[in-house]
Amino acid sequence: MPDDEAMVRIGDVVRVTDGPFADFRGPVRSVDVGRGRVQLTVDILGDVSTIDLPLEDVSPAAADESVTMDGPSSAAHPRA
Repeated sequence: MPDDEAMVRIGDVVRVTDGPFADFRGPVRSVDVGRGRVQLTVDILGDVSTIDLPLEDVSPAAADESVTMDGPSSAAHPRA
């Protein structure tokens, strides 16, 4: 899991790559390397929610997929 640990840090914007939240984007709130988990905030139907996912289910978002810390941009919820 060293690759996963190196790829995300608190504050980084990541994209969910697998599971029911695939293609959602949001800033990382916490990383638990021991459990292999990451928490991030995403916009779900207009509500900002914290989700907990396996590290392998996220990847760094592209530079043009930014989300502000004040709340998600339209890029945070691609289905909108």
